[in-house]
Amino acid sequence: MAALTPAYEGLPDEEYRRRIKAWTLYDWANSAFATTILAAVLPAYYSSVAGATLPSAAVATAYWTTTLSISLIIVAFLAPVLGTIADVMRGKKKFLSIFVGMGVVGTGLLFLITTGDWILASVFFILGRVGFAGANVFYDALLPHVARPEDQDVVSTRGYAIGYLGGGLLLAVNVVMIFVLGSEIGARLSFVSVAIWWAVFSIPLFRRVPEPPSASVPRERGTSITTASLKRLGTTFQHLRKYRQLFRFLVAFLIYNDGIGTIISVAVIYGTELGFKTTELVLAILLVQFVGIPFSLIFGRIPGRKDANRAFYLAFIVFNIVALPLVGAIGARVLPADTTGAPPAAYETIGTALGEGSYGIEAITLDGSWTEIPAETVGDATQGLTRVAETAAPILLLIGLIALVAAWVLGIRRRRNPASSLWSVLTPVLIGIAALLIAALAELLVLTASDPIPYSAATDSSSTATFAFNGQRVEIIHSTGPDLGVWTVSIDGRPLIEDGKPVTIDATTRTVRYGAPVTIDAGTPGTHELTLSASGNGRLAIGEIKVLAPLRTSNLGVILGLILVIEILGLALSSLFGKALFSKLADAMTTKRAIILAVGAYAIIAVWGFFLNAIFEFWFLAWMVAVVQGGSQALSRSMYASMSPAYESGEFFGFFSVMSKFSSILGPVVFAGAVAITGSSRPAVLSLVLFFVVGIAILVTVDVDEGHRIAVEADAAIERGAADA
Repeated sequence: MAALTPAYEGLPDEEYRRRIKAWTLYDWANSAFATTILAAVLPAYYSSVAGATLPSAAVATAYWTTTLSISLIIVAFLAPVLGTIADVMRGKKKFLSIFVGMGVVGTGLLFLITTGDWILASVFFILGRVGFAGANVFYDALLPHVARPEDQDVVSTRGYAIGYLGGGLLLAVNVVMIFVLGSEIGARLSFVSVAIWWAVFSIPLFRRVPEPPSASVPRERGTSITTASLKRLGTTFQHLRKYRQLFRFLVAFLIYNDGIGTIISVAVIYGTELGFKTTELVLAILLVQFVGIPFSLIFGRIPGRKDANRAFYLAFIVFNIVALPLVGAIGARVLPADTTGAPPAAYETIGTALGEGSYGIEAITLDGSWTEIPAETVGDATQGLTRVAETAAPILLLIGLIALVAAWVLGIRRRRNPASSLWSVLTPVLIGIAALLIAALAELLVLTASDPIPYSAATDSSSTATFAFNGQRVEIIHSTGPDLGVWTVSIDGRPLIEDGKPVTIDATTRTVRYGAPVTIDAGTPGTHELTLSASGNGRLAIGEIKVLAPLRTSNLGVILGLILVIEILGLALSSLFGKALFSKLADAMTTKRAIILAVGAYAIIAVWGFFLNAIFEFWFLAWMVAVVQGGSQALSRSMYASMSPAYESGEFFGFFSVMSKFSSILGPVVFAGAVAITGSSRPAVLSLVLFFVVGIAILVTVDVDEGHRIAVEADAAIERGAADA
């Protein structure tokens, strides 16, 4: 067999560029799944439609979280094995096509989900998510075969940039479709649009990018491809010390990416807790998508020795990291409150009119015939999964620790008897990791569960409920069911009218469900009396009423205009003084140092998030996330590729996928634990600084040149082995 050569070796420049375009276009294709399915549309649809027959919205959220976790665990344990198989049998594109097909089919089938189909929704989503994550393993593994080493930073960031654009554009189209066609049919059609988008824009990669050379060697007679792959995985573990720089980077990536992923996943929830409007939060997500495009490209050029504008790019990034927090924090405190969206004074209790806060059934005047539904009954209906998780978590923790101790003991024995199988040690390690992972997920479910509250249910249709409050908006937590019907709403003795129609609450569902929220707006702040009554043969069933905080008002035009002024000023200053002030620093910038810069910015974001209290700051913070998000992810991918043997890229990017999946679990567990202990999300946001500090501390110790040298030597050894075979 002839020696293996890189797929880009000897390519004409035009064909080389075509392959890179085809490869980056897949980021455009699959990012639609990340934005529409994972982030924006499906979570809400799962709770409100697919899980509409579940006992409460909290149960639907718990089932959704469990579904996410199942898909993560499946991918985490499949990725290294499948990646190794793809290397051994020279099948990266084949496996990529299988997983793309799986993801497209699973996503398209979500169109069939209607009211109550939460089991099917979970199955189809797991199919789509496994396809999405599995395909990414083989897509990332193609990077070292598509791009030359000196181009990998730029190509990786270009992929992220075009992914931001594609995912953001389709999300914007889908949001419009949902508003125009209605939430249910609009959401279902958006699932189909993602499947079509993903399938169509994946075609260039399959047509243009060839199957790369692999580490395929003849197998022993009677040895299956799976057995051979597992054997090679074992060999890699056995020689883990050889790749200690790569392994050290993986640990650093796991830790700092944990913090990044948690910030992204809790941003909307945190903003909601602070009282920001949903529209502002959705617009901020779209802002990150589109603003991230140019900044991803800029980050990719900072480590590139061939780019003469590196000092300008670095100066512009540093300007943003310094200026955005300063102007955002100062502006929120000196500009008028109606411009910045600073919180107005809280509503206070005036006489019998209750002020801002949550109030149970004892604070509501109930007229007529009522019966109480105890909190224990509500808990039995809504917290079955949480109670199972509460029981399972310590048991799984114990199993995991015992398995890891057993692996340690077996490892000591194996050192004395090297002839024994490596898998005798790896098996309890994998069992221990799996048990600890599931225990962490179970504990997350427990920490995020809310305590059940008692409800009062009317026994006839003539009963009414009255609540006096000081404020403008209240949120009613009620139950729904097949016989509860439609309720009318009155404010100060008159029917509440919106858009020329009386406001009503439809409490009819096929099954009894607790925790249904509805917000009532009295129109003006002040003291009001809210009255609820059932129409027809309906019955009221109420658990809690919350007097909501005053509405924040802000001027989005002024905020975005000021951000634009800052960006123009940054471009001007970077153009004038960037080369003089940052040339030496730019010359010293490597991929690793660029990642450290981005992760350091995230540490600033976490600290800033702790003090954040105005819509003005939230937009500035979102812009700062957009500045560093794409660069941190893309450069991590390219740096990992530079230290991985190209001919074993499937196997090594399988490990990379495992670490990225683990980082979707540990951070949220820490965040939820901090919320449970302190009762607020602010200390939880601040706790994420630890992830960035520890991640940077480990990343600093990584010798990238040494890691690259070892990867090159490993490839050379594979080439010699292939030639001998």
